[in-house]
Amino acid sequence: MGENRRFYWIKLKSTFMSSDAVDFLMGQKNGSQYVVLYQMLCLMTIHSNGRLERQLGEVIIPYDAEKIQRDTKYFSLDTVRVALELFKKLGLIYQNEEDGCLSISGYEELVGSETQSTIRSRNSREKTKALQCNAECSADATISHQICNTDIEIEKEIDKDLEKEKDKKEKASPAEAVESVSPEETRRTTEASETRGHKDGSTIDIEQAFDTFWHEYPRHDSRKAALTAFRHACTSSKVLGEIMRGLRFQNRTKFSRTEKQFVPYASTWLHQERWKDPVEDPAARAAPKACIAEADSLQKTKIVDQLTGELIEVTTVGPMK
Repeated sequence: MGENRRFYWIKLKSTFMSSDAVDFLMGQKNGSQYVVLYQMLCLMTIHSNGRLERQLGEVIIPYDAEKIQRDTKYFSLDTVRVALELFKKLGLIYQNEEDGCLSISGYEELVGSETQSTIRSRNSREKTKALQCNAECSADATISHQICNTDIEIEKEIDKDLEKEKDKKEKASPAEAVESVSPEETRRTTEASETRGHKDGSTIDIEQAFDTFWHEYPRHDSRKAALTAFRHACTSSKVLGEIMRGLRFQNRTKFSRTEKQFVPYASTWLHQERWKDPVEDPAARAAPKACIAEADSLQKTKIVDQLTGELIEVTTVGPMK
């Protein structure tokens, strides 16, 4: 029996107290009692589909004012009688013609219910969603930590290489220093300069570039992890341009029709190089239709011109009157 147990509640709109009926009741001498009595009647009829009745075997007995007064306890019999008449006139309750039973108007909109299994399912979904959120946050933190460690190691290697090059140049003559630099070392030095440019601004102002990226990215979660991933992804000005073009294109297409919670974290989007994802532009699909429409318009214009020319020719050649 416990598995099939159902829980009920009444629902009041935010405009309940300001509605015309309730406002009128509150203006009466015992108005506050009338409003509370109406709410108690709604609760009393939850298990009887909004009908003020009780069933004894196969006999259905409608509630009268005396029964309502005994069950509610807090109101006098006169208050209950006056309230019931007011409820009828205001359309809050009505009396069935067949059996004379009083019923709550709009019962289906006032009462809600759910079973224990529904409650458990909802709680389970919320728990699963929370676990997924925690897992995603942990994954972002792990990726951020790994990328951060990678950046530190790269910086250390760059510093070592620069120190070695500096020592070689100090020991060698100017001519020997020029000859001793191999193309590979030149490339590594250039890359090191570009990489360090992420911090000192010699090549790319990472902070400013990331601010622009973060402002345009549709989901603003885990900014720190996103910044770390952005530093790792922007290896050159060319890549930065590709990232921004890809983001702006996806903002116009894919992200414009995607709810925020389904947009990937910025760190994930950068780490997986999602700016390279192919996305079909809706404008591309609309272009053929526009061309067809334009062609039809030109064809119609041509036909009208021909007809106009024929009319002009007939008018010119025709007999003069």
